[in-house]
Amino acid sequence: MFENLKFAPAIKPLHTANISEATAFVTKLKVVPKMMTADKIMVNNDGMLSCNGEFHKVTEFGFESFCKMLGIPASFARKIPTDLLFDNIKRLTASKPDLDLAVLFRDNG
Repeated sequence: MFENLKFAPAIKPLHTANISEATAFVTKLKVVPKMMTADKIMVNNDGMLSCNGEFHKVTEFGFESFCKMLGIPASFARKIPTDLLFDNIKRLTASKPDLDLAVLFRDNG
């Protein structure tokens, strides 16, 4: 039921046996981890995250991982209506405000 959500595109994996090609790929991949607690993250109706007041698209994998950390299995999150999912996310986030999370940000937002 994620049809109405705007996810960031996932980075395609690179399969190679060439170490130079792998190194070049990794050096272009810039991810900045930021530690925050669950109470600093809000999920908007379009699936974008608000982290400390800044809006960011999240990958589908990242969204499902966030749900899982809150206790919502990905299979359940995909099946229920998004308004119910967002209610569950809000309630669980409020019940675990001190849950430590590492959010990975890419340079391109």
